[in-house]
Amino acid sequence: MAQQPTHAAPRTRKRRVWPWVLAPVLALAVWAGWLAWDGMRLMEEAQALDSGAARAQQALTDRDAAALSTTVDELAQSAQSFNAHSDGPHWWLAARTPWLGDQVRPLQAAGTAMGVLAEDALGPLAELDDLSALEAPPFEDGRIDPFFLEPFVPALESADAALASQNTALQAADADGAIAQVREPFERLRTEIDELSVVVADAYATAQVLPGMLGGEGPREYMVLMQNNAEPRALGGIVGAALEVTIDDGRFELGEYYTAGDLNVPDEEVTELTDDEYQIFTRRMSLYLQNVTFTPEFPRAAQVASAFWERERGSVPDGVIAVDPVALQYMMAGSDEREVDGLTISGDNLAQVLLNEIYLRYEDPNVQDAFFALAARELFGELVSGGAGVMDGAQRALDEERLLVWSANEAEQAVLDTTVAGGNILEQDETLGVFINDGSGSKIGYYVDATLEAERSMCGAGDQTTGGSAVLELTHTFDGDVNDLPGYVSGADAFVPAGEFHANVVIYPPSGTSVTNLALDGEQAQMRPVIHHGRPAANVRVEVLPGQTRTLAWELQSYEPSAQWTDATLTPGAKPTVNVAEVLESPEGC
Repeated sequence: MAQQPTHAAPRTRKRRVWPWVLAPVLALAVWAGWLAWDGMRLMEEAQALDSGAARAQQALTDRDAAALSTTVDELAQSAQSFNAHSDGPHWWLAARTPWLGDQVRPLQAAGTAMGVLAEDALGPLAELDDLSALEAPPFEDGRIDPFFLEPFVPALESADAALASQNTALQAADADGAIAQVREPFERLRTEIDELSVVVADAYATAQVLPGMLGGEGPREYMVLMQNNAEPRALGGIVGAALEVTIDDGRFELGEYYTAGDLNVPDEEVTELTDDEYQIFTRRMSLYLQNVTFTPEFPRAAQVASAFWERERGSVPDGVIAVDPVALQYMMAGSDEREVDGLTISGDNLAQVLLNEIYLRYEDPNVQDAFFALAARELFGELVSGGAGVMDGAQRALDEERLLVWSANEAEQAVLDTTVAGGNILEQDETLGVFINDGSGSKIGYYVDATLEAERSMCGAGDQTTGGSAVLELTHTFDGDVNDLPGYVSGADAFVPAGEFHANVVIYPPSGTSVTNLALDGEQAQMRPVIHHGRPAANVRVEVLPGQTRTLAWELQSYEPSAQWTDATLTPGAKPTVNVAEVLESPEGC
């Protein structure tokens, strides 16, 4: 039998699937490795950027042009390297990948910001011979050069625009989902750029308005309001007097002195108020110069004050400046003591003398007014002499909103509205404003100290405000017998019981929030909701007896998802460093 041929079993052909399986895996591995390599370099550069931003801020604070120039060069190199290691197709994909995108997007925003910061913001400033543009202009031989800042304008304009754009971009960047190693340096950078932008913006604003407002383009006539914080008003205190000050080519000249009573006409309103003003502040705001500072909106207070000036003198002032004795005390720091009618005035006690001692010594209001007029001329001479502490004191007064400025020139006022000197709370949407208007009709407010502590409730890592709370404490520090006080100070039962301090507190919550759960000393309190030129507010009455502390507390409830608030402001008090507003943060869940 013939042998049958044998056949090998057919081999199973294996499919060549490995390229399609391994290629994505290999690509993913390469992508991950690429990211890891760039990531390590990024962390190194991020530390360099973080350190560089801090050094740049310090150089600006120290006005050290050489140090800033060196820092800018280092920042530019670090930013260029940082951006090179956070760009490319692998980073494009990472930015759109869950979790990774939360890490990548803040890094890319930071890299872009630092590149622009080094090139367009700090670069032009570093090219200047010095950084005196960021300081108050020098006061020499009774004159401030109106054109002192003119050579710095191009650099300041470039720096201001660059910082403003990047500050906006960084504030809008979401770092909620980032790990701590990314989020914390990013938040520091955001804070540092925000602070830098404020410094440069203020310098640029000053450079724009200084020539005109200092009489470099023709003489300017100003109405200077002297506020008296012993009888509090929203902006500080009642207007006790108004002075005429003329500035021509940077030189100051004191003219007429008016008591507030000199400019009042009984039962004759000087101008028509808005419906909101009549409702909140009553017609007394336009009847008495003392009360123009009822409103915390300084541009409006200045407009009403200028109407009093116009009625008396026949012309509108070129501007209005408000100042209080505490601000004058700051500006007198380091000056020699002066004797005014037997009272010693210095940079240590000026506010105490003008706001309290004068009333204890002279009970006759006419004698008091005569003393104030004499003191005004003595102090004016000291201030325009350009003492060492004048400009530093003015800067501190600006920071504490004790020195406010309004210009009748619309272009100048538009610039002032962007600065703290403009004093316009209605334009500060992200600020909690708490203002105190005295209802006692006395000078007992000198003895009342106020503190405001506000707490923001933050969502997640701290980028979204979910609301907050605030506590205002009013402490009546007088511990003697009110019968021993002059009636002008105690009130002598004219409007309220002698020695008591009655306050109308007006609360302006930040935009997108509302005042809820208002309590006085732990008990529910009544408030009157009002609208002030489009901004909601709450009005509440608080009475404080000698030796007593009253606590007004409330919650801020967000009704808009995008509600943000960053700051708080409080009526400046009669004593340095007493009326203090502070904002804290409290992380909470969304």
